[in-house]
Amino acid sequence: MKSLPLWQLVLDYCITNQSDSTNTLFEEGVSWHAAVSGPVKVLYLQWTFLSAGISATRELYKRFMQAGLVPLQLIKEYITMETSQAKPKMKLLRQAYENAISEFGSTNADLWIDFIQLEQTHPQGRPEEAGSIHFRAVKCLEGDLNQQFITKYTLLQTGHLDV
Repeated sequence: MKSLPLWQLVLDYCITNQSDSTNTLFEEGVSWHAAVSGPVKVLYLQWTFLSAGISATRELYKRFMQAGLVPLQLIKEYITMETSQAKPKMKLLRQAYENAISEFGSTNADLWIDFIQLEQTHPQGRPEEAGSIHFRAVKCLEGDLNQQFITKYTLLQTGHLDV
């Protein structure tokens, strides 16, 4: 199976029919080339969250991060999963944002804005960190991305950014 649509079809079939080989198939899929493994990793994380819960999801996420080559969508999915918990763990959310920024921070202004919003709105957030995150973003982003970030940050600070 070399194409992503074929992988998705087979995985959907296994998930729907609660096949015993679903986990094995996911494990094989994450070892393929990036065009297949990236989306399969995201599906694997989602399936693990739904079938085994947040603890297993955290372990899988950690394993993916240690192995490297993680798509941004996987980190975003993980952040969504952590945020959906009754008591989201700020330490884990911060680490996920730091992971995302480390890999994609120079090409994605929205990551920085989302991280700042987390610190400002989460009950365990540290709003005073917004300035530090802002400083890091301005140093990391270049050109139009830098301008985009500054504009969105200004809108956020003035309460005019649609979330």
